[in-house]
Amino acid sequence: MTDIEPKEKFRQIGIDLINEYRVRGGFKPIDWLAVITPETSAFIRSIQLHEKTKQELRDVKQELADFKQEVSDALVDSWYHNASGETLERFIIPKPKPDPLVEAMKKMGWYLSESFQTDAENFDR
Repeated sequence: MTDIEPKEKFRQIGIDLINEYRVRGGFKPIDWLAVITPETSAFIRSIQLHEKTKQELRDVKQELADFKQEVSDALVDSWYHNASGETLERFIIPKPKPDPLVEAMKKMGWYLSESFQTDAENFDR
């Protein structure tokens, strides 16, 4: 969203919003909205930012849908068509080495032992 875009679209959205509340309150709708006051300019700008945010959200939702489809396709391919034993490793995010959570737990004296049993009973509170 740029300032080059015509503000008339956003002015009309503003008029529609204002009229919605005016009608609810029993007032006559307005036909125009002057953009000469700082308040009105800020109102129009907030509408622009709202529209920009809605577009960004639509884009993120589309990226997520595309990723879900990619994972689904890879899973179907590996399940039905791939006899070579290839796994879905490209979708697994490797954990950092060393694991910061494990290091913090070790510094606190509370961590998982090799047998995966906690030593929480030795933890000083």
